[in-house]
Amino acid sequence: MNTLLQDASFRLPRIKWSQMASEPITVKVSHRIKRFRDRSVTEVEAYIRSQGDGLYKVGLDNHVGFIDNSGDEIRFVHSSYYGNATGVISEPLDGYNPLAHSRYRIVGSLLGDTMMEAWIMGRDLSTLP
Repeated sequence: MNTLLQDASFRLPRIKWSQMASEPITVKVSHRIKRFRDRSVTEVEAYIRSQGDGLYKVGLDNHVGFIDNSGDEIRFVHSSYYGNATGVISEPLDGYNPLAHSRYRIVGSLLGDTMMEAWIMGRDLSTLP
């Protein structure tokens, strides 16, 4: 996830953030943050739908990814984690994937005003309040 943001010209300490747990990074770059512990994927999906279209960062027990809420379809986009698949995968939230199997999830909306201003001004995301 950090590499993707860096490749999109966001300034960030990619290596340092890649070694960290996902929660502090989610809190730093996201707005409208919600934590789910031992909750169903259905609850997560209902929350995402209530927040509207957009791109969301999701941190899990042992993985990270994006949730793309585009109209009627909500997808979990992440680096392959299970099985023989390699590369980036886009799949339903409730599929056989780390999102469905994680006990803890932190979800935050990306590309809010503060994050976009940092991108336009060339500021490092690690300096956000």
